[in-house]
Amino acid sequence: MALAAMLVAAVGGWCPLTALAAVILGAVALRRIGRAPGTLRGRTLALGGMALATAIVIAEGWLLGAFQARTLAAMDDQAVAAIQSAVTGGQVPEPLVRRAGPIRGVTITRREVTGLTEPTISVAFNADGAHATAFGVAEFGTVPGTLPPKLIMRSLRGMVGDEAFEIVVTTPEENPK
Repeated sequence: MALAAMLVAAVGGWCPLTALAAVILGAVALRRIGRAPGTLRGRTLALGGMALATAIVIAEGWLLGAFQARTLAAMDDQAVAAIQSAVTGGQVPEPLVRRAGPIRGVTITRREVTGLTEPTISVAFNADGAHATAFGVAEFGTVPGTLPPKLIMRSLRGMVGDEAFEIVVTTPEENPK
């Protein structure tokens, strides 16, 4: 059992269920070794298998968390750049220009993803202008097969004071080859 715990951890510890099996095998081996003092060996193998399986699962969790944080940061950076480009470029709606003044910065306040095969990312934002702040929502699609996802702005709508604005973005091709 102790040898099985070590082998399962070493070979299949990357899978959380297999790692759990290695921990259980190690615990069973330790229990059997404890019940027959001096006659059974393998305590080190059992403990090693349990430790290895636990370390692999912890490392996987940390790596997945780091990957998720980087992916979300990349998506936020793309969203901020696209929003700034839209509100400072030639597509600026009159209420935004008149009421907010030049936009100095954009802050993401909330992100929501809907859909699995063709996700839509909705981003709530504040655009800090020289005279006022614009609040709004930008909607993005993604380019399939990109990691982190490459965002494509579809629309931008919001309010500056009591005036609404909307920018509908059209791209020549949403699925580049």
